[in-house]
Amino acid sequence: MWLAHALTLSRVPLAIALWWVWGDPVGSAALVTVAAITDAADGRVA
Repeated sequence: MWLAHALTLSRVPLAIALWWVWGDPVGSAALVTVAAITDAADGRVA
């Protein structure tokens, strides 16, 4: 279960990084894609 929690917590820095790339569509899309991948992995683990 700790892996699921780690994957959930990994999205917090991604949310913070989204502020840095605000206005850059490619950077924003990349971060959202990584967040979606971690969310899917979190769902499979949990």
